[in-house]
Formats: sequence, structure tokens, C-alpha cells
Amino acid sequence: LYFDTRDLQFYSSHIEGSIDRFKIRLRWYTFSKYKQGEYFLEYKRRINKKTIKYKIKLPITNLNEFNNQIMYDFLNTIIASNNLHPIQNNLKPILFNSYNRSYYFDKNNNNRITLDSNMSFSKASLSLKPIYFQNINYKIIEHKYGEKKNKSKINQSSIERFKRVNFSKYIFGLIHTRKPLLSDVY
Repeated sequence: LYFDTRDLQFYSSHIEGSIDRFKIRLRWYTFSKYKQGEYFLEYKRRINKKTIKYKIKLPITNLNEFNNQIMYDFLNTIIASNNLHPIQNNLKPILFNSYNRSYYFDKNNNNRITLDSNMSFSKASLSLKPIYFQNINYKIIEHKYGEKKNKSKINQSSIERFKRVNFSKYIFGLIHTRKPLLSDVY
């Protein structure tokens, strides 16, 4: 569940290419054995081309227990403990995102590839309910690596036919759920 300001400042800073931008989201795992039933508040910041994610486990067991007070208390904890810029208290739920993820890991060189499929997006109501999920037939492969020198150990020829792009599920989902309001940037 992604949050943004009422005037979509996070969206705008991404589209405008701001070199210092961030996202705030609530993440949980529904059908996974990994941390099932746990909820995390994430503050994801991108400075130039480097992304830093701050994550904190919330003391809730379902979405009905989540409220603005919990969000701001834990968001302020993340901000204070990491010396980040304060965030205005006018965030609202904007977008639900659901997808299946498969992980592929090479322990020898600390490379990981994720495959996200069956992506669905829905506008979010103020009561933290999805309005209508739209299934988008996209698959996203992401290569994650520990150290920059290990990046080249994945066989480049096997992925040459793919175009390298920056991709944001938040921006992509927002565009697809609000097409009349937002211009198509993809």
C-alpha cells in the first residue's frame, strides 16, 4: 500500500526526475511462508542513482489495526534514527499493489534475481480498502547484487535482448489506475 501527499508530491518528484526523492509504503506478505502476517512500514529514498530502504516492523497483525497514528509514530522513528528529512503529516493511501514474486539466488557471488508476475493495482480508499484491482499483464525481472564488482558475474548474453529500464511499481500502477488524470510516461 503506497502513500503520497494529497497533491501527489512523491509521484511528481519521480516524474520530474528529482535526484532526491522517496516513497512510503506499507508492505506485508499474504501467501508467502516468508514473514507471513507481518507488516512493515518502508521509507524508500533515492538519491542520485542510489536507493536506500529503511524498514520497520509494525506491531499489527492485520490491515484493520493500521491507522495514521501508528504510521506517523513509526515513520518518525525511521526518520529520527536515520537522520532523514521530516515528512509532512498529510499523507494518504493512494495505491494498492499485489504481485507474485519468485527469487533466484547465487550464493557464490551474492547475486539475486527476482521475477514479479501477476501484478494487480487498485486505487486506495481513505479507509484502507482497495476500490477495484486491475490485473496488468507485465513481468518484471530485477537483478540485485551485493557489490558492484559482482554485477558482471551474471551472463550478459543471456539478458542482452532485454532493455534495461528503471521501473517503479508505484508510478506504473498509479498511471494505470488513474489514466484520465495522469499522462502516460511508459
